[in-house]
This record gives sequence, C-alpha cells and structure tokens, in this order.
Amino acid sequence: GSARAVLPLIEVEGTRAYPSTGDFLLTTVSLGRANVYEALATWLDPDAALLPEEDVLAPGQTDREYRVASRSQMDQSKIAAVVVALESLTDYPDEHGPGVIVQDVASGAPAAGELFPGDLIVSIGGKRVRGLSELRRRIAEAGTERTLRLRVRPVEGGEIREVSLRPARIEGQDRPVIGIASVANFPFDVRISSGDIGGPSAGLMWALGVTDVLTPDDLTDGRKVAGTGTVDLEGNVGPIGGVRLKVVTAEEAGAESFLVPRRNLPEARGAGDDIRLIPVGTVEDAVAALGGAR
Repeated sequence: GSARAVLPLIEVEGTRAYPSTGDFLLTTVSLGRANVYEALATWLDPDAALLPEEDVLAPGQTDREYRVASRSQMDQSKIAAVVVALESLTDYPDEHGPGVIVQDVASGAPAAGELFPGDLIVSIGGKRVRGLSELRRRIAEAGTERTLRLRVRPVEGGEIREVSLRPARIEGQDRPVIGIASVANFPFDVRISSGDIGGPSAGLMWALGVTDVLTPDDLTDGRKVAGTGTVDLEGNVGPIGGVRLKVVTAEEAGAESFLVPRRNLPEARGAGDDIRLIPVGTVEDAVAALGGAR
C-alpha cells in the first residue's frame, strides 16, 4: 500500500481557500497478479495478503474492465465527498452553478457508455441546463420518442463533447429516464487530482480535505491524520477492503491516528503498533472526532 497527502491534491477556484498546518493521508492498496514465487513471499510477509481472484473481480470481469470500474468508483466518491462538504458549509444545493453533474450511470440504461461520473451536462438541444429540475423536465418532455442532444464536459475541466440519448422506460421507474444519478453543479470550481488512484475508499478523506480547505478552522491542527472509507451522498461512511494493510501503511507514513469505518474496526484492531484508531460512521463523526482530539 501507499499513503498520499490529500490537501495538495485539492484545488478550489471562485471562493476563498484556507491553509492547513497538517495533512490528511489517504491510504491505498496495490493489487497485482501473483505467480508461485510471489505467492510464497506473500505468505511470509505480514504487510501483504493473498486473495483469490473472485474476491477482486466480478464474474466474467476482465482486468481492463476492473480498472475502468475502479476509476469510475473514484469519480463517484469525489463527487459525493464534495457534495457532503458543501452541504455542511454552504447553502448548496440551493445555491449552485449552471448545469448538472452526473454522479452515477445505471448499467444498461441509455446513458451507459455515453455519460460518466464527473460529467457536467451543460445544455440540451442548444439550451443551457440551469439545474436538476430543468433536466428532469426536458427528459420528460422528450419521452421515449425524441432524442436529446446533450453538450457535456468533465466537471474538473476538459473538452466539451456532444452526446445523443433517447430516454427509455426502465424497470422500477414510472417515467422515461436516461439512467443517471445526478447532483446540482457546484457553486464554484472544485478539482481533486486523484491521478492513478481507483476505487471508492478515499471518499472520507476527500470529504475531510475539502472541508478543511474551505474552513478557517484547521481540522488537522498540525497533525498527520490518515483514514479510509467510502462516502455516499448523505455523508455515511462505509466499509472497505484491505483495512489492516492500510493501517500499517498509515503508521509507516507517520500518521498518529487513523479514521476507520465502524464496520472495519474489529479487523483493523492490532494492525499497527502505536497508531490510534478512530471509528466513524459519518463524515460529521470524523469532523467531530478531529475537533475533540485536539
């Protein structure tokens, strides 16, 4: 595994950003196929684990498909993290920018393979989309007979592209849809440079990092705090895999405490020597814990 400083990876434009005297560390686990010799070495290494392929890949999933899905999960986690931070600190989503951000895409839906988490829907049929209600109205007006011409670009910057979609009726929905979960555009630019990191487990640390950047109070208080955990749009922190390896990685990186999803706490216990484990169930729990640990 590895540990990376979160705050240098977050950039905001259009509002004030505040410096921090410490840092948050996100922890990752590196995956690779093991040959016989590597498997033997892994059995002897307390900082490594050997997993059967079915614990990592879905049935029939290729390595490439796994990497694509992992990047998509990362994009979803970044969007959820920013949403949670903005809702706690600003008047978002009542105050938002123009357009709608794609947070997830349903498999087999009209948008599958055409829209991706992190896409910003700018306009439909040449007319700007101001927000979520307008997007829903335009989809409803098109029904299943008309094709929608969307202009989209990545919310973190990139080239604008044209996408044509025809709404369809999907099981469980009582109206035509294009098959996306979406959120209001952010009121200012927030860019998170996740690089080659994949998966959803950095969500908690992204949320804390964005919160720290946007508030004058220094959440780190000069400390190096590591952690892991998925985050949904309601701010709930979910369990992840490889938590013992991540605790070891965090301690080796100099972190004095580790924020761990409550459901991962039994597994995480005893993984490090002196690092303090802080169990959390929500982003709000984590913010409160950091304030109380000063």
